[in-house]
Amino acid sequence: MTTSITTPDYAVHGLVSLAEFLEDRVVFRDLQPVDRRYQGFIQCARDFALDPSDIPRKTDPDYNKVAVWIVDHMQEQRSDTEIQELLFVGDTRGSDLVAFEKMITYADWKGSCFIGDEAVHEEPELRWEIHPLLVSANRWSLLAEWIEGLAEARMAMDSRTAVIVDIDKTAIGAQGRNHQVINDARVMSLRKSLEVHMSANFDFQNFRRVYDQISRPEFQGLTVDNEDYIIYICLMIMGGVTNIKEIGDLVAQRMSFLHLVRWISTKTDKPLVMQLRQLHDQYQMCTRTGDRTPFKQFRRQEFLETTGRMGIHSSPMAAAERLESEICITQEVRELCDWLNERGCLLLAMSDKPKEASMPHQRWHKGMLPVHRTPTHAVGTSIRERLDALN
Repeated sequence: MTTSITTPDYAVHGLVSLAEFLEDRVVFRDLQPVDRRYQGFIQCARDFALDPSDIPRKTDPDYNKVAVWIVDHMQEQRSDTEIQELLFVGDTRGSDLVAFEKMITYADWKGSCFIGDEAVHEEPELRWEIHPLLVSANRWSLLAEWIEGLAEARMAMDSRTAVIVDIDKTAIGAQGRNHQVINDARVMSLRKSLEVHMSANFDFQNFRRVYDQISRPEFQGLTVDNEDYIIYICLMIMGGVTNIKEIGDLVAQRMSFLHLVRWISTKTDKPLVMQLRQLHDQYQMCTRTGDRTPFKQFRRQEFLETTGRMGIHSSPMAAAERLESEICITQEVRELCDWLNERGCLLLAMSDKPKEASMPHQRWHKGMLPVHRTPTHAVGTSIRERLDALN
């Protein structure tokens, strides 16, 4: 006998922004808090004698030092109490989990990491993979059960607790529920940027075929999962400057992306066409200064495409229909953050996304709001009653 699986009954919970529960405690790839009252990587690099041009990403060795330093600095501005616990809410087992584990080990904090998804064709399941350290769930509404488990495990969840929330596919565009709209924004950004930079009749379908290959895990030693790097490699392959086999050989040789750009410069047997030459020169200049976001045009377009999909439907609309075309705030994450804020926790968002894709450019995006301050609809199932029962 088979049992039917009950799909979530989503509701629309009003028009809000992430700043409602995060304010400007948001840190992007540059590791500088948006709220200028707080110090970031620039000061941290001085304190730890780190290379100021080499900003670490979530999986890099020095990321834990910098992230813990930022959390401690934020805490110092609001309380004499030291942080003793870390809660982490994300959607990616790779970078999110690695960052969490490194941070709690480095700082000697207690903690728990929730990795969420929405697999509506499966029975709801919360898995305590390492109790209470690591939890995975196939419903975002299971955040309530996670918190109930942490309460049973005597986690404080108060002024001694820092809570880090990922943005893309967690706080907005929930993985498994609404993530496709974020993906659509990114693909459209890429398409428009390449058509402007290369040509109006650019073969985007062929580009996507190469992109899907270079995005695979076996190339991450070179790409470090950086979309700007992947785009560059794909264009060089399409331009006949190199090929996938050569790129694979360079990965085996443990070549860095900086050295790849230099290597491309030496390939005089394959001269670059004008559009590729311009792009190559731009990448060369950025990589020399440690800038890991060389394709500025793509990232600025990504900002426009992302905010252009937020809060776009003002008329009443069914939640399921809204999730198909609008980037929505995850109501369960919103309610959890509100509840934790009320208990005195330090809440912040840390994202590997570049600032250029998340903040308005003072020249190109005048009058626009950052992604975290752009109003959009919150969609999901309410968990507030279960959370309040724990108080």
